[in-house]
Amino acid sequence: MLKLVADQLKVSIESWGKYGQREQTRREHLIELQTVFGFRPFTMSHYRQAVHTLTELAMQTDKGIVLASAFIEHLRRQSVILPALNAVERASAEAITRANRRIYDALAEPLSDMHRRRLDDLLKRRDNGKTTWLAWLRQSPVKPNSRHMLEHIERLKAWQALDLPSGIERS
Repeated sequence: MLKLVADQLKVSIESWGKYGQREQTRREHLIELQTVFGFRPFTMSHYRQAVHTLTELAMQTDKGIVLASAFIEHLRRQSVILPALNAVERASAEAITRANRRIYDALAEPLSDMHRRRLDDLLKRRDNGKTTWLAWLRQSPVKPNSRHMLEHIERLKAWQALDLPSGIERS
């Protein structure tokens, strides 16, 4: 690529090392390139807009690579010069945090104090002391036999005893 550019400018490749040693030259050429190609510098306004947009996507996925790709593509469509990688990472992380808070608020809002107490009780140890109620509820029976079927029914009854508001799964 460097050879191609050097040939077009009719200069030697060795002159690349000297180019841009002067800060003012780099700055002037950057401004010229931005003007010619319509690029705009990345600003805090772009950062805030990206976090807002990415939050909507983060409501659907918490995969950082998906968010970072969407962020970069969004900036490219707007002809914005890409920021340093840490700015992309920070914006993605902030969007995930905001999305998690919104999801938590949506799930927790319809819960009464009684619901919250019952959910907190799931973190207590069961009578046998080996596992918590939550860990027990998450276990699935291994083999379909009568004893395991009864355990599964007990788990379902325990979930029903929480008496969570109907429709909470669609929040």
